[in-house]
Amino acid sequence: MTWVVVLSIIVTSVFKLVVSSMPTTVVKWFVTRFQLHPEVVTEQAVVTIDGEAVEGQEKTQIVEQFNEALFIKQYYIYPGTEAKYLNPNDAGTPVVIQTKQGKTDVTLSLYTYDDHVHVVKNKKKKTIAYCVRSQDLQSRAFVATEALI
Repeated sequence: MTWVVVLSIIVTSVFKLVVSSMPTTVVKWFVTRFQLHPEVVTEQAVVTIDGEAVEGQEKTQIVEQFNEALFIKQYYIYPGTEAKYLNPNDAGTPVVIQTKQGKTDVTLSLYTYDDHVHVVKNKKKKTIAYCVRSQDLQSRAFVATEALI
C-alpha cells in the first residue's frame, strides 16, 4: 500500500514538472491548434469582396485588421440553421478570406455591423460563428461594400 502512494506521488510530480516546463514551441502549437479566432498569413490568404479578388496593400490591410480584431463571443449554431449565419439578411456583402490553417482549407466570411463584425468560419464540414470588434475593419468593409453597389 505504501508503494502505491509513493509511486503515485512520484508519477504526479514528474507529470507536473513536465507539463509546467514544456518548450514554447509545443505550447504555441497546442494553443493554435484549438484557437477559435485564427491568425491569417497574408501570403496564404485570398481576400474577395463580392466575388472580386482584393490584392496588394488593401489585402494586407484587411488581413492585418482581422488579425488585430478583438474576440467578443462565440455563437452556438443549432443543426440546420447554418444558412442563417452564412447568408444573413441584414449584413450586406461579406468580405471572404480563404486561407489554410495547418493542412485544412478555411473560409472566413466577415459580415460588418455598426458596432461589431460577425465572422463565420467554415473548416472541413464545421461551421463556427463568432463576433469580433475592429473599428478599422468595420469602417473599411462598409466603404468597400458601398463602393461596389
